[in-house]
Amino acid sequence: MYIAPEFIRPFPPPEDVFSDDIERHAQFFLPICSLNLRFIQPEHGDYWLHFVQPADIYDGSIGENTQPFHSRYNFEDSICFDVDAGGKYRFSGDWRFFDAETEIPADVIAKAREKMEKHHISWQRALPQPYRMIDFDGIRHAREQNHQAYQLIKAFYLKHGRLPLSLYGWGKAVAGAENSSAALAAFEQFDQANEQEYVRHNMPAPTKPSCCKTQAASAPISKHG
Repeated sequence: MYIAPEFIRPFPPPEDVFSDDIERHAQFFLPICSLNLRFIQPEHGDYWLHFVQPADIYDGSIGENTQPFHSRYNFEDSICFDVDAGGKYRFSGDWRFFDAETEIPADVIAKAREKMEKHHISWQRALPQPYRMIDFDGIRHAREQNHQAYQLIKAFYLKHGRLPLSLYGWGKAVAGAENSSAALAAFEQFDQANEQEYVRHNMPAPTKPSCCKTQAASAPISKHG
């Protein structure tokens, strides 16, 4: 499907997507693209629809461990935004809906420590549900990784006008890069290697030209007089 450039904005800036508390929204949501609805229904006027991706994608589903902070529209695998008159988004739920923002209350911490010392069990086992299921460090690390991948893909797209062929193994490819420019260069080499591998496995091998000419056999022609 071809979408004319005036109807699509790849990787829009957060201030064009979110109505307020922009820094916090950009921490949790990655703007992928904005699509003008005139592309689908020209009579509806100039209205932009924004596609965003949660930055806390890790192991499991968003909101699966934070039931106390669910609402009518914000629950496991479901996120809702309030949309203002200009079409900008504002998260409609409690920020503690996200695992990494779920603070463990002081009384829960005290009881967990007491239980841990009394029964000689691990801190994770001493915590009650839903805190036991939340891997706080893992989620925060995943968020950092997702943000880094997003910035690399965005920079790659703005430079080359296309998306990378694959992301599998990207983290290893850019590990050790000293700055964003070095990371992008490593990411470009990673994509080039992926493209070469794809061609090698999916494109037919070129046909080799024959070095010998086939000579047609000539049969004697007999004339009957």
